[in-house]
Amino acid sequence: MDEVYEILIHKVHDYEGTVNELTGDGIMALFGAPIALEDAPQRAIRSALAIHQEIGKFSDRIKKGNGIPTLRMRIGIHTGPVVVGTLGNDLRVEFKAVGDTVNLASERKDWLNQGQPV
Repeated sequence: MDEVYEILIHKVHDYEGTVNELTGDGIMALFGAPIALEDAPQRAIRSALAIHQEIGKFSDRIKKGNGIPTLRMRIGIHTGPVVVGTLGNDLRVEFKAVGDTVNLASERKDWLNQGQPV
């Protein structure tokens, strides 16, 4: 999973996104927060396409001769207003994005079949 996280994080950073959460088997990335970007939606889409391409290459590489099934993934993208900030107290602080836009992006990911184009 470390190699997959490395691909995901690098492809988000390549398009000036911010990875703000590792979700166990995925990530949550923000484009346009905490630093505003005029073309944040386009960057998110370019990042998603680059991730799909790199994960495909990685999957081909690991399944050769190992009998490992093809890796498949889903990516949900939604644009709109979010509330971004830090949550927590002196013992634990997290940078979070919350709101309907965040929830819809997660739901869109769940609507897709694994490996389906964005």
